[in-house]
Amino acid sequence: MKRSAWILLFLLLFSTVATAGPLERFYKDSDAETLIDLDDSSVAVIELKNNPSTGHGWQVSEALAKNVRILGREFEPDQPGLLGSPGTEKIYVVGSAKGRSDLIFEHRRPFEKRSLRSLKFKFNSLGKFKETLRLPSQLAAAADSQSQANTQPQLSATLGLPTSYNYCSVNGGCPPVRDQGQCGGCWSFATQGPLECLIKGKDKVTVDLSEQYLLSCNNEDWGCDGGFWAHDYNINKKVSGETAAGAPLESTMPYKAQDTACNPPHAKAYKITSWGYVCGNQNCTPTTDQIKQAIYTYGPLSVAVCVDSAFQNYKSGVFTGSLWGCYQVNHGVVLVGWDDNNSCWIMRNSWGSSWGESGYMRIRYGVAQIGNSAAYIVYPGSSTSSSSTSSTSSTSSSSSTSSTSSSGGCNTSSSSSSSSSTSSSTTSSSSGCN
Repeated sequence: MKRSAWILLFLLLFSTVATAGPLERFYKDSDAETLIDLDDSSVAVIELKNNPSTGHGWQVSEALAKNVRILGREFEPDQPGLLGSPGTEKIYVVGSAKGRSDLIFEHRRPFEKRSLRSLKFKFNSLGKFKETLRLPSQLAAAADSQSQANTQPQLSATLGLPTSYNYCSVNGGCPPVRDQGQCGGCWSFATQGPLECLIKGKDKVTVDLSEQYLLSCNNEDWGCDGGFWAHDYNINKKVSGETAAGAPLESTMPYKAQDTACNPPHAKAYKITSWGYVCGNQNCTPTTDQIKQAIYTYGPLSVAVCVDSAFQNYKSGVFTGSLWGCYQVNHGVVLVGWDDNNSCWIMRNSWGSSWGESGYMRIRYGVAQIGNSAAYIVYPGSSTSSSSTSSTSSTSSSSSTSSTSSSGGCNTSSSSSSSSSTSSSTTSSSSGCN
């Protein structure tokens, strides 16, 4: 082989070694209490089961971590594409100085004291980490930042909209914030949430609709391990055994925060007439202007967002994202308004009123994939609003994609109905939920 070829081969091998990056070693909960060595080029990747959509995460006490530091975090869902899916949280730990340190991991909500589990990991750092590790989430965060810089939303005034708008404030408040607990059923809360708000705004009554019904009575095998918008079940879709489609009250099927049997039938109290994606399909994120217009026209929206430890630790102010970034949506929430003065959305969560600003968050436009898969619903209002448990329905002739023509209120008593229909076509039905 010619000398030039040998030189070229040597340079290629040297380049491969030089760009190989740090050595990642993986550990699980069974490795707790085991001493883990960290040299200046190695990373300990602690892999722990978690479901960030519930508000729970591995909170780390770094009081004893004098010689190690957390370089970043990532979450990999078991079922990508489902909101509320559990998965694996990866925590990247490196050495910062020579010596031994412990990290105590507590599985809990950061805004609650009760811990579900505690683990101690022991580290023997041989020196300061000297390599560079770029996580996929950090690369995605940089891309998002550049995208936000290049795409500035119009001021609402130029769209003929107010510069700030809060559906709850304009319509006399919204129902109390719910708490999904340890169940990954955020999608069911983000489905019923907009309807509860619209009932409050249009009918002037406060109702609590059943999320458990959506968790237990669907044909998609959705539940506490994830799901997606179930608006069709509030129109014309139902499982075998149900005599009518629609939304039951909480008192009809109380929330259990776990997957339970459906045990149909259930009385229905409310229906919507249609729903749709703001930008036409599930796999897109509408522009800021499109979301504003949809909220102003239809009311609160079901939207997806990417939750990480920084999101969970939010207390007040405008949330601007985390240092590590968050690039894959995993949680369903409700958008109720916006504020151009602070360039933020007003977001309603389902982790109870002790999280954030009484259960709400102000989140910067474009942060954490907020607004992904945004969907609106159409609720015409009940013909009577004197009762929060039932209403007299009226006929309606309007229809649209993924919709059934019906009134907003339903008869709460179950009765016979034809077999269940799918949501892919527009069908008509008689007034009420029968």
